[in-house]
Amino acid sequence: MKKSKDYYYNLDIIRILSCLGVLFYHLGLLKGGFLSVCSFFVLSGYLSYTSLSSKNKVSLKDYYIKRFQHIYLPLLIVVLITVGITYFIPVIHWFNLKVETTSVLFGYNNFWQLSVNADYFARHINSPFMHFWYIGILLQIDIVFPVFFLGIKKIKERTKKVVPLLLISLLIVGSLSYFLYFSINHQLMNSYYHTLARVYSYLFGVLCSYITLEWKNPIIRFKKILSKIVFYEYLMIFIFLNFVVESNSSFYAIAMIGVTLLTGRMIHYGTIKKTNKLNLFQKIIHSFADVSYEVYLLQYPVLFFFQYLNIPSPWNIICIIIVIIVLSYIIHFALSYSNKKQFVFKIILCGLFGICTLFGGYVYISSKDYSKEINDLKAQLAENQELLKKKQEEYKNRLKEENDSWNSVLSDLESGEAELGSYVTNLPVVGVGDSVMLGAVPSLYNTFPNGYFDAKVSRTDYEANGILLGVKNQGLLSNDIVIHLGTNGQCGRSCQNEILSTCENRNVYWVTVSNDYDVHVNSGLYSLAEDYSNVSIIDWFSISQGHGEYFAPDGIHLTGEGTRVYSEAIYKAIYDHYYNEYQKKKETIMREHEQEQKRKVSFYGNDALLNNTTALQNEFTDSSFMIKEDYTPDKLLKDIKKDKEDGSLNYNVVILMDTINNTSLEDYQRIIEVDSTHQYYFLFLYHQPYTFKEDNVSTINFYKEAQKNNDYFTIDQIHLSEKGCSKLIHLIQDNLEIQKETTQ
Repeated sequence: MKKSKDYYYNLDIIRILSCLGVLFYHLGLLKGGFLSVCSFFVLSGYLSYTSLSSKNKVSLKDYYIKRFQHIYLPLLIVVLITVGITYFIPVIHWFNLKVETTSVLFGYNNFWQLSVNADYFARHINSPFMHFWYIGILLQIDIVFPVFFLGIKKIKERTKKVVPLLLISLLIVGSLSYFLYFSINHQLMNSYYHTLARVYSYLFGVLCSYITLEWKNPIIRFKKILSKIVFYEYLMIFIFLNFVVESNSSFYAIAMIGVTLLTGRMIHYGTIKKTNKLNLFQKIIHSFADVSYEVYLLQYPVLFFFQYLNIPSPWNIICIIIVIIVLSYIIHFALSYSNKKQFVFKIILCGLFGICTLFGGYVYISSKDYSKEINDLKAQLAENQELLKKKQEEYKNRLKEENDSWNSVLSDLESGEAELGSYVTNLPVVGVGDSVMLGAVPSLYNTFPNGYFDAKVSRTDYEANGILLGVKNQGLLSNDIVIHLGTNGQCGRSCQNEILSTCENRNVYWVTVSNDYDVHVNSGLYSLAEDYSNVSIIDWFSISQGHGEYFAPDGIHLTGEGTRVYSEAIYKAIYDHYYNEYQKKKETIMREHEQEQKRKVSFYGNDALLNNTTALQNEFTDSSFMIKEDYTPDKLLKDIKKDKEDGSLNYNVVILMDTINNTSLEDYQRIIEVDSTHQYYFLFLYHQPYTFKEDNVSTINFYKEAQKNNDYFTIDQIHLSEKGCSKLIHLIQDNLEIQKETTQ
């Protein structure tokens, strides 16, 4: 290793901790690791300005060649080899390969990611180049920096050295204004990706270098031992912030600016002592610091490929770290120009890298640009999102109308039941009887004021049919007929059949006799009722048993109290008949309404369904749809609880939360725990379904079907194609039908 009299060991400490902070953030192990990028920017600005200032003459050609060798060439190798590897992994569907790789190679990946709304903080490993936004900004700065440096140098030569200081400070304030504007307006991605919003950190490093070079010790420094203590105190604060500050924290902007200032102070105290001779530990630190750039380059590509290996945690993390570090040293060794050792091995490595890079270049050039298809898909999704909002509003209005209509039906049913007594009283009841009924006629008319009663002393069944025919011919035979004959003997079954034939399907209420001990007719009446469904028996025999006060001395004809009870018995029989009919009607209406409700479906899920919302709505016309692009389990749970509380949650609940990164089993269990009165169907598109023990939970395994047919997804392998949506609709219908049959 070449030793330099200007080597600062503490700067390597900052580089390594920043490198590890970003790596552990990408691995999901460090909440605030993204802050370390600020330190990278400050260090880059500091070292770039310091490096150019050490030269007697700045050559733009030499500068760009050196940057190509140290920055762009490793990037080119990593990018194109990554592209080449994807060619051999059929399960990878990287639809943005062409345009994203182009943005990386031409140094505008940060702006490309902004244009596609890529969420770096979500850390979805759906691309191996998500972290190259930083390289994009770095390349953009590298293009203009030597010109900027020469301009600063020229201004310093012609004016006072404080003027460049003010100019750099003014540029920092301008960039900070951009950053704060985006942060205050909650434009998190712009504040993180936009070059103008991030260049303040780089310029702050330049400012630190300029002040140090021009004023040497502008700030009073402590003695070396105290300076070392202060440096490590700053380092501890830096590490602490990396552990505690999250991207969604309200202190996000303050932390970003704070780490920038903190790095400047660490550089200030870290450059007090130069090291000419390195011990073993310092050599290891310096060696790792030398490959920090390669470590950064390889992070997401290795993470991207490891997600397809299904190595259990924590072994996958350990393997990822080892592979990243080993590959970083190999690339650095192959491209290290100063080290002439093992020249043949370097040539072999470079040749191997060259072949792999050329193949990756071929894959890149020959790959299709899906920009048009993706833009069409985006347009369709945006259009469907608007349609969905309109349909959701229509559904809410329709649901309100249905609820109002149903409440009106319930109100009518309740009113009908309350008015049933009045209805029965006003029925035009027809009564045919003997002297027993004759004695009760005044009471019967009082009970049924619209009735028609024909009763006569010593009448038998033989006369009943003629009477009923006469009333029928006059058009007076109502739907409710009371017959009380048999006290003087029974005419026989054939005669009774004629009577009932004349009555047709009308309601016939046949009153039993109280003197059955003598005539023995009641058993025949019960037998008759068994054969005719429209015949009801009024059991006057049982009602009157033990009530001598109901009868005259002959034990047959009625007293005043007897006629009252007799009329009430007939009224109750007719009322009970209509009440039972009414209850059957009510139960039928309630059951039909319940079945209608059980046919309804509430759809919840992410935007995998969004491009086929119309097809789903056409098939499930009586359903609600809550489909959101940024749906999370927490948001879903909140919506389901709200819909359950306001009564808009349908009986069948179909949920699609199976994403590329998978929703956890615990997330599904939280949804199930909302209640047990609804039937839940979980759709699994990208993974094998979980197993649920609950009776009201079913799974729909679309993943199994998708393995058989590659045409079920659009080009992004996330959204369903028309064919895939059709298959999914059939699967949902089949599962709903199975559940319907089970409940029946």
